[in-house]
Amino acid sequence: MSQDHTPSPDPQPSEPSPSVAPASAQASPKVSTPATSLQKVKQFWQTAQSLILTLGSTAVQLGKQVRSAWNVIQPQVQRWWEAILPKIRGILPQAWNDRLTDRMMTSGAIALSVFLLWLGTSLLFPSRPTVAKTPPASVVTRAPKAPSFDPKKLTAIQDQLAEVAAPYAAGLSAPGLDGSGLDGSGLDAPKLIDWVRVNANKALLKVQLGDGWYGLDSAQQDQLANDLLKRSLKLQFSQLELADAAGQPLARSPVVGSKMVVLRRSL
Repeated sequence: MSQDHTPSPDPQPSEPSPSVAPASAQASPKVSTPATSLQKVKQFWQTAQSLILTLGSTAVQLGKQVRSAWNVIQPQVQRWWEAILPKIRGILPQAWNDRLTDRMMTSGAIALSVFLLWLGTSLLFPSRPTVAKTPPASVVTRAPKAPSFDPKKLTAIQDQLAEVAAPYAAGLSAPGLDGSGLDGSGLDAPKLIDWVRVNANKALLKVQLGDGWYGLDSAQQDQLANDLLKRSLKLQFSQLELADAAGQPLARSPVVGSKMVVLRRSL
């Protein structure tokens, strides 16, 4: 007799349990213990002891060398001093000889020798004095004041320039015009020279022109600018600038050459 086999359910996979790192694997902050501090103190003390021993041995060797050198020259110095001491006593007064013993005179001679040695070294090798460097005093340069122009003189300059521009304003110098104005209508020509300003420091003459500039053709503009430049040179101004009522530059004196550079011809 056959037995029914019912399929058993598949075993479900078990969820992995979170792994916990051992306490020993976790980083622990370094804490200075008394044993570590004591070890550092011991290392420092050992270093200081070795340094002291080195310096002490060096000082002992130096002292031995000085002592050996003194032992060599001591007999000679002693014989020289014993020979010269009676001569020194013969120079001194008797009262001094009674008070000063040989040891006192020897000590005084040593002190005098050291002083003379120091004095001679100071005279032969003087120390250079340290001179504090003081910053140079700031020199304040004042720009020269521009000479004030007499209003009468400025008016005279403007009149001369207006005299130059008058034929152009009236249309008299333009070939082919009848002299009745720029447009031939017989009306008053527009004014060309509005005002004049002077910069004496730069020998600069600034001239504001009226709208009549834009009524001239290119040839007339060039000729007017050059005529104004010639007159400004006669008035001892080496630079000339022309501008309109809005401040737009119209022409300027040349850097190279003798003719004005026209910058703006129309609105």
